[in-house]
Amino acid sequence: MKNFPLTPNMTFVSEITARFREDSLSDDQAPGAGNICSVCNTAFWASMQSEEGRSVQAALALMNPTLSPSRSSEVLRLANPIELSSHSIAKLSASFPYRRGALAVTFPPRGRPLIWGIVLPKPEHEWLLEILAPGYIVIRNAFSIQAAVLPDGSRILFDERSRLEDEWCDLLFSYAKHTAIGRLIPFHLRFQFYGFLQELSRAMAEHRRGGSVVIVDPNDHDWKDAVDFTFEFNASEEYLVRPLLDLRKWRDRWSRNQERKRKVEGQKRPELVFYPDSEPERRLNQALRLIGGLTAVDGALVMTTTMHILGYGAKLKTTAKELSVREWLPFRGYASEPIRMEDISGTRHRSAAQFVFEHPEAIIFVASQDGRFTVFCSDEAGYEVLAHRIELLLL
Repeated sequence: MKNFPLTPNMTFVSEITARFREDSLSDDQAPGAGNICSVCNTAFWASMQSEEGRSVQAALALMNPTLSPSRSSEVLRLANPIELSSHSIAKLSASFPYRRGALAVTFPPRGRPLIWGIVLPKPEHEWLLEILAPGYIVIRNAFSIQAAVLPDGSRILFDERSRLEDEWCDLLFSYAKHTAIGRLIPFHLRFQFYGFLQELSRAMAEHRRGGSVVIVDPNDHDWKDAVDFTFEFNASEEYLVRPLLDLRKWRDRWSRNQERKRKVEGQKRPELVFYPDSEPERRLNQALRLIGGLTAVDGALVMTTTMHILGYGAKLKTTAKELSVREWLPFRGYASEPIRMEDISGTRHRSAAQFVFEHPEAIIFVASQDGRFTVFCSDEAGYEVLAHRIELLLL
């Protein structure tokens, strides 16, 4: 793999080291360039391994054991710290779901970095190095993405303006606007709908068995002959629709109450409205996570833009043809050169690419067992298939 291993004299490493030092309580708690290289290189090689038939996904919390983690996290301390290695990362990360916790790593004055505990849940206010997929590594501080090594071998340093939520919305607003989720969803409801898709995607990624969700136009029947359901519902299942309507009713009531308060206090209506957490929203997110679990069954789950579930375990019937597929990476954009259909790995990915090419209204979310997550849609002109790698956007 090009650009590996990292070395201390690289600008990429120097910048990460400087940012870490700026954020640390004191210089003696900040790892040097050599330690940064060590942990990044070790994580990279761990990402290329598999444990019990699954590729490694892991989070490393770079924490000093003398400091307490945030109040919301607890540390299970190892009696004897373990030297950080690709093997130890693979072994220990298999003991808890990747999205739920992290391995606590410290940098002793001499020797290699050490794993000294397991942090549950994943700490929100520590430096984290996360392995998303083979060759895909991200470094972040709290909710701020600092740096990444992308699957194509390129390295990115982010600034404070780089926000994952902005990139997620830009992806769906700009590049999927011609599909059913762009054309049929009213503009004022798109932010909300795209947030639901993000929650559903996280649930798909978490079970690590791979899966697909096909989103279609409820009024378009052309796709039906190309889908063979294993488990089809008699009527459009409203399991997601009911909590969605409850949430919208709650937000309408909340908005009216806020508007009355503003009138009494003589305040103007804000340009952006941020809704507080609510019980209806928690119920809907729980329903989305349960639906995400259905994607673990072999075949695709099919739903409409109105969030009606049509069935799951579906086989997509497509006609084999030569296609041009162009990959997109967050904060990098589309690749300059497309890849050929035969170069796409995985049956799910190939069938999804062929399906959206033949049915350009549809959009398909595909989770892989190795941690990759791709959103497929056709381009607006219908000449190419666009494959958007979104693992980073699901953090």
